[in-house]
Amino acid sequence: MKKIITFISSFIVSTTINAGFFIELGVTDHNTDVDSLSFLNPVGTAFTTNSTDGDFINLANLNDTYEKDGRSIKIGMDVADNIDVYIVHKSFGAATASGTATFAGNDFTQELRLDMNLTAIGVSVNVDMGGNHTLSPVLEIGKADTDVSGRQIDPSGGFNSFPNADGDDTTFGYGLAYKYSLSEDLSMVASYMINDLGDTSTGVTGAGIAGMNAGEQLQSEVEITQLTLGFQLRL
Repeated sequence: MKKIITFISSFIVSTTINAGFFIELGVTDHNTDVDSLSFLNPVGTAFTTNSTDGDFINLANLNDTYEKDGRSIKIGMDVADNIDVYIVHKSFGAATASGTATFAGNDFTQELRLDMNLTAIGVSVNVDMGGNHTLSPVLEIGKADTDVSGRQIDPSGGFNSFPNADGDDTTFGYGLAYKYSLSEDLSMVASYMINDLGDTSTGVTGAGIAGMNAGEQLQSEVEITQLTLGFQLRL
């Protein structure tokens, strides 16, 4: 066992010493899919004219919007001739999802707002296409950091707030990256990634909030489709 541990340690140190390091900066244009917005309201299911599913009210007029000002920074190294490993941090900005629930003939808008970041470990397998062109299948796994807030807006525009929450879920991403070498050390890069950020939700309302029932919560699954353009510098 001691010999095995010594061999593994030596291999890791040797790989790190001989690795080529790089840093990559990118800007992203992305689409945040929060169409799975769900409205938990065990009390309100008896009073809404929307359809229901157990303790959930099925929202009408589902809509989502998002900001397109994402950023990413990646630091990595070569662990083999055609394999890179890296750590990446992505900032996606804010996304909003909404839908309506009808009570006594009036539509009440349920609005979920997310401010999303993630940090992940990734691996890419680089395929030389010739002529300075490289294509790379990419896999990433990490953690999402999501600030979650929500509002219930009445027909007059007044609102009550759901309790804020912090999402911390495992993320999984996959996609394809393209690199064009401008010089030995500098490359232009582009990638298309699908990022599954898992489930997210507001806090659950307690008693005593005027116009809201105890036990209300907004929930959603979150998936982000991301196009990134940037530059990679080999160190």
